[in-house]
Amino acid sequence: MQRIVRRLQRHRELVLFFISALLLPIFLDLISEWLQTVLGETPAQLLQIAGIIAALLAGLLILYKALGTTEALQLVPEEERPPRFPGLILLVGRGNEEVYATAIEYHLRGQEGEGEGLRVCWLIATDGLDGSISIAEQLRQKYKTACHVIVCKLNSAFDVKEAYRVVHRIYTHEVEKYGLKPEQVISDFTGGTKPMAAGMVLACQKKWPMQYMVGKPGEIATTPMYVRFTQEGESW
Repeated sequence: MQRIVRRLQRHRELVLFFISALLLPIFLDLISEWLQTVLGETPAQLLQIAGIIAALLAGLLILYKALGTTEALQLVPEEERPPRFPGLILLVGRGNEEVYATAIEYHLRGQEGEGEGLRVCWLIATDGLDGSISIAEQLRQKYKTACHVIVCKLNSAFDVKEAYRVVHRIYTHEVEKYGLKPEQVISDFTGGTKPMAAGMVLACQKKWPMQYMVGKPGEIATTPMYVRFTQEGESW
């Protein structure tokens, strides 16, 4: 029974629409016709109709209350969010500063009792007039007292190989310098250009964890989704 209720809660809006727009009018029409045929007859029949109406309304009230007490729809369920990692590699592009801050703070919150918490953050940004180095530096200044922040420069935002090499170098040569293991570092490919994201994903593949910040269209992405590749033929 609980499984059925959870499924109904998952599709709350659709269920309530179906009841309100389709089933309820049908029931009311049937009751109205019944009233027209028996109105004026014995009091027992009228009491019977009143009891049916009361039972219907009580049932609808219970259903609305059960479905209406659910939590707000979550874009990323709890079980699909990453744990708090002590290491984070973050692609930084032009704009979306709030997304980068949210990604960093998600892992920093581990310091409040939800895991070890973020200790080292690598920001991969691009150089040049249209680059994102300035944004990365702003983030470094903002969070340098909360964790160790390292800015890594890319010469081109459209070089997949360069992005791959930088991410691979961090995992294979730099994480151990800060007392971390590669599996303790998660990569976020939300920001940057598509070639940068492709380079990061190719570097991580099945070896190292990844995340992507998710949000409603037109709003700031606020929740990370855990991205894990599994064996061939399985979902990820």
